[in-house]
Amino acid sequence: MSSSTIQKISDEIENLPENEQLLLVNIIIERLINRKESKKLDIRDLRNMGQGTWSKENIKEYINSERNQWER
Repeated sequence: MSSSTIQKISDEIENLPENEQLLLVNIIIERLINRKESKKLDIRDLRNMGQGTWSKENIKEYINSERNQWER
């Protein structure tokens, strides 16, 4: 959607009475919530999410450091 279309919609919303603007906001929020709830979660979507987290870390040193903290 182009920014001009969004601006036209925004202008139309501005012309609505306040109660209709609130109703519209409620409708949009409900749609977003329902879309989020209906989306199926798949563990495979998490693949490579933390890839950059460990790129600068020496894994052996990290594990040894964690183990040393357990022994305290």
